[in-house]
Amino acid sequence: MRWAPILVAAGVGGALLLLSRRASAWGGRVIIVPNSMRFAPRTKPVRGIVVHHTHTATPAATRRVLEKRELSTHFEVDQAGNVYQYGDPAKLYAIATGGGANAHTIGIDVTHVGLSAPFPPAQIAALRGLVHDLADRFGFKVRVAPDGTRQNWAQWAPTGFTVFRHRNFVATACPANLPLEQVA
Repeated sequence: MRWAPILVAAGVGGALLLLSRRASAWGGRVIIVPNSMRFAPRTKPVRGIVVHHTHTATPAATRRVLEKRELSTHFEVDQAGNVYQYGDPAKLYAIATGGGANAHTIGIDVTHVGLSAPFPPAQIAALRGLVHDLADRFGFKVRVAPDGTRQNWAQWAPTGFTVFRHRNFVATACPANLPLEQVA
């Protein structure tokens, strides 16, 4: 299979170029969104991904909430399967997760309101493609942590799991009823 370029554009923290065999499966388009979210310089290698749901109806609303709260995320996947990039995960780490995971992971938010509404197939497909592209780029295998288990990063790090729900780190319902196993 041939590698297809997905993105070459500048955003917060510089450009990100993802190359993927899966680009055609999920569209592979990433929209760069200028923003004033709070990030920190990445000093540790990326070893995983933390997935959140937004509790907002649009990426514009997500951006406003995160900026106001001085938090951040690297990516957002909306319900139509569009992927928005807010910061370069190779250079910056997001301020959001807790449990010591921020410095070691990439944050992905999924546009979703409520705790029980279904996630559209296009959104799940785009999330799957993005997760696998990032795992390829940063050199780790996609292995979803079990739901219902909460630990800090130091406890998760040696387990081999690389894709986490926000609730794997802190007491929260996030990311709602997202079927994260479908990204593996």
